[in-house]
Amino acid sequence: MNIQQLMYFQKVAQEESITKAADALYLTQPALSRAIGKLEEELGCELIRKSGRSIKLTEYGSALYKHANTILAEVKKLNTELGQLKSTKQKYVTIAAPTKLMQADLLERVYRIDPDIKINCLDRRAKDRTGEFLRGEIDLFVSEVPINSDELETQVLLKETLGVMMSRKHPLSGREEVSLFDLKNDDFVVYPKGRLIRDQFDELCEKLGIVPGRLIECESIVQAIPYVLTGRTVTIFPLWAIKAYEKENPLLRGVSLKENNYSKTLVLQWSASRQLNEAVTTVRDQIIEYYG
Repeated sequence: MNIQQLMYFQKVAQEESITKAADALYLTQPALSRAIGKLEEELGCELIRKSGRSIKLTEYGSALYKHANTILAEVKKLNTELGQLKSTKQKYVTIAAPTKLMQADLLERVYRIDPDIKINCLDRRAKDRTGEFLRGEIDLFVSEVPINSDELETQVLLKETLGVMMSRKHPLSGREEVSLFDLKNDDFVVYPKGRLIRDQFDELCEKLGIVPGRLIECESIVQAIPYVLTGRTVTIFPLWAIKAYEKENPLLRGVSLKENNYSKTLVLQWSASRQLNEAVTTVRDQIIEYYG
């Protein structure tokens, strides 16, 4: 029996449902059922029993639940105390965020304050980082949809608007804003259907009665850049991210899109239940100031 098993069992007992507990723990239902089954096997007794569409604790389960609450409360208290002891010495900050969030000039601002800070920036989209963040393995979390929890603080960083990434060779690259009508004869690099930006793009074209030229599907904006640099192809993407790529490659140009019905925000979240070390606080505050 270990702490993780106790956490899983506690959540099942609280929710009185394997399904609801699995959702809360960001686990699949079969995985949680196996974990509870293994715990019962180790203890040699039945802990839960189905009762209609929910579950009820057995006599053994009730006894374990009482002690699990005490043990997990003490573990949380211990982690808090250890975290406070280490907070003044740690210089490592782990952040899960969209790839281009930590731009070079933002990093320079952080390092001017403390050059010893070490930032590990994880691509939030590479896999679901939510569970890691909630377990305290990630310090800062940036996403479009905030995690709903009383134990988290949330700060809106920016409200995204769509822009057009084009080559400096494109005849419209000198404008600050373009319309889809201006681009109706261009080829577009687009995400596969089902991605929010692609769906928005398709809706706009249908609404405006525009049939764009050739559509080239790519999984990421990085894959789109070689096409864009030819000067014959453009792509639609959040403008803030395009501007970040523009800083790195002077041959690229980001222009606002006139027909913009894209409504999404980026939010920054961190734990409200544990003390942040000075390095995490510095990085958090600089991100907020940079995008504020």
